[in-house]
Parts: sequence; C-alpha cells; structure tokens
Amino acid sequence: MHDLRLGDVEQELVLACLRPDADEPLAELVRREVRWDDILVAGLWHKVAFLVYERLRATGLLDVALTEGNLPLLLLNHWKQLTKVNARRSALYLDVAHRVSAAATDAGVDLVVSKGGPLLFGSVYTVAERKTYDVDFLARRADVAAVEAVMEGCGFAYGEYSHAREQVLPPRPRARRDHLLQGRGLPNFLAVPDDPVIDYLVAQVRFRIGHGHGEFSVAADPLIDAAVVAEGMRRVAPVDLAIQLALHIYREAVEAEYRPWNLTWNLIKLCDLDRYGRSAECPRPEEIAARAAELGLTGPVAFGVAATADVLPSAPLAAMLAAVGATDAEAERSVSLVRDGLWRAGAELSPQTGGWFALSGPKST
Repeated sequence: MHDLRLGDVEQELVLACLRPDADEPLAELVRREVRWDDILVAGLWHKVAFLVYERLRATGLLDVALTEGNLPLLLLNHWKQLTKVNARRSALYLDVAHRVSAAATDAGVDLVVSKGGPLLFGSVYTVAERKTYDVDFLARRADVAAVEAVMEGCGFAYGEYSHAREQVLPPRPRARRDHLLQGRGLPNFLAVPDDPVIDYLVAQVRFRIGHGHGEFSVAADPLIDAAVVAEGMRRVAPVDLAIQLALHIYREAVEAEYRPWNLTWNLIKLCDLDRYGRSAECPRPEEIAARAAELGLTGPVAFGVAATADVLPSAPLAAMLAAVGATDAEAERSVSLVRDGLWRAGAELSPQTGGWFALSGPKST
C-alpha cells in the first residue's frame, strides 16, 4: 500500500477550494509551502482537480500561488490543459443528455436523466469544474428494447473500448444477458463523437436506485413517474435529485465492487450534495426526509448526508441531516468510514476482482 495521504496543509487547501465560504483561508494557504504535485494527483483521484483549479482561477489565486507561493509553472500548464479538455468533454455530455432526452420523448419512451453533471451544470457547476464520466439515465425494466432503439438512434451501442487502439470493439458475449439477469440495469452504451479530442462517450441506463442489491435496492419507477422537463431534458424531480446524490455516496461506499476502482470516497460525490444543498433549487429538508421515508431509503440517505456534513459542514446540510434523522445508525457509520477512508483514494492499486468482475468482466469504460 502506498501512503498517498495529503499533508494537513494540502487537505485544508483542497477543502477550502470546495467550500464557497472559504476565500480568506484559501488566500493564506496558497502563499504557504505546498506540495502542489500531491494536490493535483489527489484531485484527480477525487475527481475535484478541476474544481480546485477553477476556484483558484476565479479568485485570482492562481497567479498568487505561482508568483508568491511555490506552484510550479510546468505543473500549472498541465493542469490548465486538462481543465480545458474537461470543459470540452462536459459540454459534449450535456449535449448527449439533451439529444437522448429529446429522442426518448419523441419515441414515447420513459428515459430520465438521474444525476451527475448534466443536472448540475449551470446552477451548481460550470462545465469546466466538474469531471463527468458518463450520463446516467433511469428507465423501466419493461422498456429495454425501446431504450436500446433510442440509444441506437443517438449513436450509442453496446461495446468494449480498446484504449490502445482507440476503438469501440464488439460487446463481450452474454454481456446484455448477464446485466439483465443481475437486474440493476443495462451494459454501458458507447458512442464515438465527432471530436478531435474526446474519443468516446458513455451512457448508463439503470432500472433500480440505491444499493445494488438487498433491502435498500428499489425500482426506479417512482422517480420516473415524478420526473420533470427542465433545462431541455427530462430529469428527476428536484427532491429526487437530492435523494440520488445521497444514495450515490452510500452505494459506492458500501458496495465492494467500487474499492478496486478507487471510487469509495471520491470528494466529488460529497461536493455534489453539498453544493446542491446550498443551491436555490434544493427542496426543503422536510421534503427530502419525507421522500426518503416514502421510498424506504431513510438509512442510506442519512448515511450520505452525514458523511458530507462531516467533511463539508454547512447550515443547509445540518438542517437536512436533522430532518432525515441525525441519530440513524447508518449516519453514525458513515462518519466513521469517511474519516477513516477519505484520503486513501489511490492508496491501493489492485487488479479488478470480485463478484461484479466474475459476472461482467473487467471494467474498461
């Protein structure tokens, strides 16, 4: 195991970049002796490297870090290039969300954008700030063929991506069957955009929310039934977006399959919930608590809110946690787990193993 934990100053700086009310300590931190290479690597593991960069850029502190601090110019140039590529990729994903939503509406198919960048761009993030790996959709299990037709019409198909050849290869045998038997959703859909920089795009379709299996796995139908049309796409209702953001934290923290991928405690998931909770679009805490109870997901939602509030404390999150249930055992467990594991992303680099690997093979996208 590698010791990749950030030093105290580096941790403070990253978290200050993520909190909108931390300009004053941030201005002091960038003038100190900082391991900027550690911050960049940790930011990439946590999917917040571009948030950190954009916060420093927007506050004018990039120049301060370079001329008064010890930020190396070579590292800054690489960081800037990566941020610009990320903005291009995010814009492509936002377009995918619009196009697929429009195609599904025209075809009369229930296909709903469920979480992630496309639902948070504009109100919570700029396209440069948030790393976006895919577009997540919810669909009904009975609509598989219709969903596949919509995706095909938008240029998406099942397949495996060869990073060496930069090509989409045919899907693995039985991939679709195995996913349908597992019941959570469909294999990744891949598309090759007409773009000189971005080589492929990913769309995921899920039939269920919450834990991959067990008591906290529920059908997505209630969220689909409550979906709204806004910002040019069919998307989950505002209260269900809050639920989904909290469940994202819970699922990737507790499901073993995410550990080999180093996805358990990515800061971006906590930042999503924190920033959405601070936004004008977020419903009242009581509404979130009622919806979590209605879906039978109070425990997992409390888990996600408590973990976020522990790392990125704020009045909106405190109110949300109080409404959902601050004394819930899952909430207490999440605080313990996040404190133990937050800065370990990237510490263990192991081959892909486990039940999901046995079912579907290695993850390539």
